[in-house]
Amino acid sequence: MLFLLNKISKGAPWRLLLRSIKSQCGLNNFQFRQYSFNSNSIDELRSKIAQAEKDQNLRDLIIFYNKLGFSFWASGKLHESITYHEKSAKIAEKIAGSEYPMLVEQFIHLGHCYREMKVPPKAIEWYEKALKIEINLYGEQSSQVAYTLIDLLIVYHMNNDIEKAEKAIATASHYMNQKVNSADGGAAVYFLYAGHIALSKSKHSLAIDNYKKSRKIYENLSGPITMEIAVIDNLLSIAYMEIKNPAEAKRWAQSTIGIRDTLKVYDMEPVKRLALLCKELGSDKEAEEACEKGAKIAEDLRGLNSVDIALFYNEMGNKFKINGGVEISKKLFAKCLEALKNVPYQNSYEATICYDNLAAEAYRFGELEKSIDCSQKSLAIKSILGMIPYGAKTNYFYLGTAYYDLKNYEKGEEYLLKAKNLLESENDDKYALEACWSGLGFLYRDIGRYAEAVEFSSRGIELACEIQGRIHPEIATRYINLGATYKLWGKWKDSIDAYKKAIEINNQALGPFNFANTDVFSHMAEVYRAQGEFDKAIAEHKRAISARELEFGNNDPGIGVFYYAFADVYKDLKEWDKASELYEKGLQSYLRTVGEKDTMVAVGYVSFGDFYNSKGDKEAAINCYKKAEQVLIEIPGMEARVTRLRSKIESIRRDSNE
Repeated sequence: MLFLLNKISKGAPWRLLLRSIKSQCGLNNFQFRQYSFNSNSIDELRSKIAQAEKDQNLRDLIIFYNKLGFSFWASGKLHESITYHEKSAKIAEKIAGSEYPMLVEQFIHLGHCYREMKVPPKAIEWYEKALKIEINLYGEQSSQVAYTLIDLLIVYHMNNDIEKAEKAIATASHYMNQKVNSADGGAAVYFLYAGHIALSKSKHSLAIDNYKKSRKIYENLSGPITMEIAVIDNLLSIAYMEIKNPAEAKRWAQSTIGIRDTLKVYDMEPVKRLALLCKELGSDKEAEEACEKGAKIAEDLRGLNSVDIALFYNEMGNKFKINGGVEISKKLFAKCLEALKNVPYQNSYEATICYDNLAAEAYRFGELEKSIDCSQKSLAIKSILGMIPYGAKTNYFYLGTAYYDLKNYEKGEEYLLKAKNLLESENDDKYALEACWSGLGFLYRDIGRYAEAVEFSSRGIELACEIQGRIHPEIATRYINLGATYKLWGKWKDSIDAYKKAIEINNQALGPFNFANTDVFSHMAEVYRAQGEFDKAIAEHKRAISARELEFGNNDPGIGVFYYAFADVYKDLKEWDKASELYEKGLQSYLRTVGEKDTMVAVGYVSFGDFYNSKGDKEAAINCYKKAEQVLIEIPGMEARVTRLRSKIESIRRDSNE
């Protein structure tokens, strides 16, 4: 090609040549799709190109390269189209220079090709070449410049070059703002992308203004029921939601859904958003109706037996849970479980996602049997899919914790150990591994295997420190649990050391006068009491009570149990008056704050009963136990306690008779 260009005489009439090219190629007004891809015409053009190259006929080469480029464009073969248009442009640039006016639309066409191929840098290169010529010819405020800036705005946005996009908006704004009341597609695109840029920079008011301008133009162009309007209404809903205006966000979401329903082109996202907005605005009924609409869309798109319906309920259940809609969340998880029954054989990976989440949620809601059932169903599918053992760590963990909570320690240990082994081998989820180690610590403590309990609890603490840092209230909680294990084991010094560590961490994390240490003081007091160090026990109980009074004042409904524990120390010391005074304080605090029909009132009467029994006043003890019985009888679920109290009363009576 360079050889041919070097043959050109400097005196050639290039202006006339390019005008001829322009008239034959339609450079002023591209109608690219009018060219059809015809193998015969392609072969004919290739033959003409070969002859023109042989004859060194640059005029014909420019024309034929363009025509061949258009043919490939019409067939969707963008790479081939670009190849021939670039060849044409290079010859024309060489002849007349890169700023020749008649090259503008050729450059714009190349920009379009690269934009459609999603190669923004190359699209920008060609658009900017066109823009440079147009600015020199027409000035920055011209319509030609404005429309090329729209093309640049789109590819700048594609290329995440927000700064340049904003400059393009600023330059084109004057001309485009005059088009708001027109039916100008270019202006509609301009305002749409101006809205995108503003939204990406959290300029919500500007984004909303631009989207509304774009919407008005599109409505002028083709009416209110179009996909363009639906897209813009959805964007307006998002923008209003981001500025915490749920009423407007809801209105635009409803408009989006209404248009899509009319066009029968469905989208789940605005429906999901509408459901959450209805909940936020206090309409649970509308929220549930929106969820049912979303499920119906999933059914229409995928069929009644599709796992997508279960996935939809699962996703929305999670979203409502996060946004405070616990009751709706429970209903949606139940619908997810029901929808899974319709999935053929339930042997899809998507079904395991639902079952895994349902197992976790059922566990959090205290539905342990359901959690176990969902985990086992997930494991069954994973077995079919060949995902055992490495896809099963979550299932093993929830099975282990659920069985542990059901006091089935054997199965709890079995599954927690399986989860531990997988988590240790994969070493990719420290949070889950820490929870597993801590869970084993609790389990072994409950069944009296204290050495193993301490081992796993200590490993959990070290990993939690690695995750959260050593100075964090959660780490203090773990030391409290470790102290409780040592206490049950009878290792008093180790227990006290763990409690002191918890106090130290809480003081550093929360300050010296923090409420978090209240329980720790009380736990330490119990250890000192168990060792017979009553002075230290009394000091810690006083610290615990003072901390609670400082936090809650005199009307603390939870302070009574601290008085009960404090009174037990004086009971052991046989300081009856002091013990009686503290039991009475604890009992009166509950009667004052929660009323007579509360389990902690019953605990107070039982404590008084034990106190009188220790003094040898059997009749007073029986009277207190009977008062406790009267309270517990009226509280559901207390039947076992009532039975134990009656046995205790009968035992005292037998002892008295003997």
